[in-house]
Amino acid sequence: ELTANQISLFPNPATQSFQIESEKAIDYIQVVDITGKLIVEYKNPASKLLINTSDWKKGSYFVQITQGKTVISGTVLIQ
Repeated sequence: ELTANQISLFPNPATQSFQIESEKAIDYIQVVDITGKLIVEYKNPASKLLINTSDWKKGSYFVQITQGKTVISGTVLIQ
């Protein structure tokens, strides 16, 4: 579970989906694979976002969450 600046990402590892929750507004979320390819992005998502990963390949993905001038980065493992 990634927990920073009142942001939670769970479950991790994930299979069919993972959720991002924040107490503060999120401006932008992007998920990229290990090659840097953009998988999905969300602009001004809700404070609770469920991301469906059922058609993603197994592996590690990098998640970047932007809140104002703060950028939080983490990794989610898809099994």
